[in-house]
Amino acid sequence: MTNYERIKAMSLEEMAAFVEAAGRNTFHKICVYRQGGENCKKMPCETGIKHWLESGVLDNA
Repeated sequence: MTNYERIKAMSLEEMAAFVEAAGRNTFHKICVYRQGGENCKKMPCETGIKHWLESGVLDNA
């Protein structure tokens, strides 16, 4: 299951809690390029977040 699939499967209550807990900087934090370096400067966060959504769900995610 990808993160995208996990989010799509959320109930309205789960989605509301997810968005509320997300806060202002959370989506930048899940960008796969967040560690910095060359890719962080070349790739937009939107692309990094898309890659995260397409990646497999981690147990602690």
